[in-house]
Amino acid sequence: MQVVSGFHLTVDDLGLVTYTSQKARRFQRSRRHSDVVMATRRSQSTRLNNAYLENLYKEAKFDGKHEEVKEIEERITNLVDEISTYIGHKDPLFKNKVIPSGSYFENLKAEGPDEFDFMICLDDLSKPGVCIIKDIPLQPVLDPGYVHVQIDSEEVRQRWRRYILRRGGNLDPEALLNRFRDLIQKAVRNRKRRSIEKISEHVEVKLKKIPVTIKLRWKGTKYPKYEISIDLTLCIERSGWPIASDIGRRVGKAHPGYDFFKEARRAGYHLVASMIGESGRPRPCWRLSFSVSEGIVLEKICQNPRLIHTKTLKVLKVLRKKHEHALCLYEASGGSYRIQWAFHSYVLKTMFLHEWSKFPEDSFWGQDQLQSRVRGILTRIQRSLKTRDIRSFWVPDYKLFNFLARKPTETESCEQNLALLIKKLRITLMATLQPQLRHFDNKYLRSFYREAEFDWNHDEVKEIERKITRFVQKVSDYIGGEDPLFKNTVIPSGSYFEGLKVVGPDEFDFMICLTELSETGVCVIKDIDRKVPDPGYVDVQIEDEEVSERWKQYISRRGNLKSGVLLNRFKDLIEKAIMKKKRYLRGYIDDHIVVELRKIPVTVKLIWKGNKYSKYSNYEICLDFPLCIKGPNLWPAVSDIRERLRVGSHPEYQVFRKAVGAGFHLVASTIGEAGKHRPCWRLSFSVAEGIVLKHIFRNPSLIHKTALKVLKVLRKKHEGHLCLYEDPDDPDVSYTIKWVFHSYVLKTMFLHEWCEFPDEWIRSSLKNKDIRSFWVPEYKLFNFRARKCTQTNICIKNLTSLIQKFTI
Repeated sequence: MQVVSGFHLTVDDLGLVTYTSQKARRFQRSRRHSDVVMATRRSQSTRLNNAYLENLYKEAKFDGKHEEVKEIEERITNLVDEISTYIGHKDPLFKNKVIPSGSYFENLKAEGPDEFDFMICLDDLSKPGVCIIKDIPLQPVLDPGYVHVQIDSEEVRQRWRRYILRRGGNLDPEALLNRFRDLIQKAVRNRKRRSIEKISEHVEVKLKKIPVTIKLRWKGTKYPKYEISIDLTLCIERSGWPIASDIGRRVGKAHPGYDFFKEARRAGYHLVASMIGESGRPRPCWRLSFSVSEGIVLEKICQNPRLIHTKTLKVLKVLRKKHEHALCLYEASGGSYRIQWAFHSYVLKTMFLHEWSKFPEDSFWGQDQLQSRVRGILTRIQRSLKTRDIRSFWVPDYKLFNFLARKPTETESCEQNLALLIKKLRITLMATLQPQLRHFDNKYLRSFYREAEFDWNHDEVKEIERKITRFVQKVSDYIGGEDPLFKNTVIPSGSYFEGLKVVGPDEFDFMICLTELSETGVCVIKDIDRKVPDPGYVDVQIEDEEVSERWKQYISRRGNLKSGVLLNRFKDLIEKAIMKKKRYLRGYIDDHIVVELRKIPVTVKLIWKGNKYSKYSNYEICLDFPLCIKGPNLWPAVSDIRERLRVGSHPEYQVFRKAVGAGFHLVASTIGEAGKHRPCWRLSFSVAEGIVLKHIFRNPSLIHKTALKVLKVLRKKHEGHLCLYEDPDDPDVSYTIKWVFHSYVLKTMFLHEWCEFPDEWIRSSLKNKDIRSFWVPEYKLFNFRARKCTQTNICIKNLTSLIQKFTI
């Protein structure tokens, strides 16, 4: 190593030379020390947590190869086969096939062989073409997991007519389940002597909400007086795969589990007779079941004994059982909250599949990853409860707990306790960090801020802004003169004019607001009729007849203003305007200018020449021109921002009143909420946002602006990793279409965060984890599918406490 004028010169093994300042080397030493401290902390935390989890796993384990366990399995299986044969002989309509299912047969049973699940599949109704599925009409909350079943074959319908409802012609699951229970009771009373051995005489048969449950007592040696529960679920087998499931598109060829899921889909699914519907109340219907498919996938996932897939699930099951009373959801009843729903272990299995789908590589499931995986799944459950959205792995709109359809649940204590626990958790974590590590983090973030900043007062930056703004105004004037319908007002917007631009003056946004259509009383907003409601995307109609006549070439047969046609005309006008007006930038820009229509704005790309030794020589600049109309009302009815802040006694309520007074805009778009081609108009709050952000940034001694700029640099550095990959239409094609994670998401989340912590005090409310607009809560920035709000209870608090146990 050599020292050259205050710099250290280092030559590595490959002969590469690095010059490092002494200050930078001190920073690197500090970072290395911090890394060692963190590595030590992580190592200690992992050992302690893994020891605790390993003890739980020991509680979960039992010897599946023990003679008596094997005997129990054999005797139970024989008993169920005997019952199956008996009921098929007693009533030919109930001839069936037995399918072992559930945790025991998936090798995921914890603590002992005390629960067995079997699906009893009706042969006659499972034949191809016999039954058809019908959506349940007048569901208050749509849920594709619950359906009606009708018999399509006339011959078969005649045989089953006693089980068909007169109204609607649906197959009656309640009548079938009652008959099924009666047949099982007779079969149990008449069981053979061999199946009576080691089983107590008293056997209870009970019809629950879905399965018929047999409870008996095993009289063994290792398991004396051992209570065993057998669930027999009546079902119909379905070939093919439900349309509501997106698993074929979600798990593409690039996913390590692609072959597992392909095999699982070939196995089909089942329709299970149920006494309750999506609301948890009595409503005979049929529920979609993927037990066989799940069994195939879990068997494949858990086949490597050196990995922790099985261990993770068993540990979670023991944790759930230990905290069963704490992990309940309490439903309102008679003015109080008394009726509780037990937190079913199936939720653990569902979240395990979600976790594995996200982290399928074996490296995430090594023995040293037990703590991470358990915490990850618990956090996933907690997040689902916070968003009140616990949904099936197989069908995304099928809710395991459909709270929106159920009675409300008390939330205040949960919200307060959750906020306190999160605060305690934050304090605990901060106590484990060394002061120099926190200092390092600030240095690290400050380095990003230095990258973000540029000299706003630099002469050339000022000249770029001045020339671009003047040029845009000339383009605007030309457009209005060339086509009087397109007379407009230019509204500077976006990061540059909000003082939030990072790295350099390379992007400028100008809203081009059509004057005539923005006049009061000219236009009205119409909701778009669609499956997934999203008030952020609307249709626009011209109400004034005189104006409508002038704009008739841009009006569809349904009376909607055609945003796609308007944008194409707008692009043509801009191209003409630039050819005529680019002389105003002569000598400053390159002659080649690109004009293209994107999904929403018309974008103009040009090259700023600059001076020979200029910092911005041959500098690419992008101008975005969204075409818009001033909102017809002062403020959209779907926005709750005023009520939200007034009710919360927010200290900055007056600022938002001013922002609301500025109104909103409707931006012409060629895509809808689904990200697919669908000309419509999108709500925009750019002007209101500018007012709020200017107020937030008024104090230069605070870090509001710094925080947002650092986030932007981080996003830019990791842009390739911060993408969302869209499913293609072909289920055999992997995820290829990507949406870049737009910086507007950062701005939106910044406003949410600032609203939560305006004066360093914590408001006790649960944050909604949907990526949704700050201004209109039901307007989704990424509307993959409509999420349905429900309420939660103290279950969140107890889950947070569990997660806290794994954090030192």
